[in-house]
Amino acid sequence: MKALYSLMCGLLLAGSLVAGAVTDDPTLEVRATAQSRQMARAAQLSEGQYLKVRSLTLALLVAEQTAKVAYLREPARLDQHLAELRHQYEWDLAAVLWPRQLAALKQTQTSVIAVSGR
Repeated sequence: MKALYSLMCGLLLAGSLVAGAVTDDPTLEVRATAQSRQMARAAQLSEGQYLKVRSLTLALLVAEQTAKVAYLREPARLDQHLAELRHQYEWDLAAVLWPRQLAALKQTQTSVIAVSGR
C-alpha cells in the first residue's frame, strides 16, 4: 500500500512539474519521448508503463534543467542535487517496472557505456 501511495505521489509531483515547465522548452518533450521509446524497446514496456516512464523522464529532464539554473554558481551543490534527482528517478522507475525490465535497462545502459568508452 505504501509503494502504491509513493508511486501516486511521485506521479502527481511529476505531472505538476511537467505542467509548469514543459511549455518553456519543447526540446525536453522530444528528448523525453526519444529516451522513453528507447527504454520501451530495451525493456519491452507495456503502453501504460511507457506513459508512466515518459512522464517520469520528462519530470526528470525539467528538474535537471531547473537545477542547472538554480545552482549555476555552485557546481558541488548542483552535482549533489542532480545525483538526488537521478536516485529518485531510478526509485520511481523501480515502482513502475518489473524486475526483469529493470535488469534489461541496466544491461542496456552498461552496453552503451562500454561502447562509448566512458
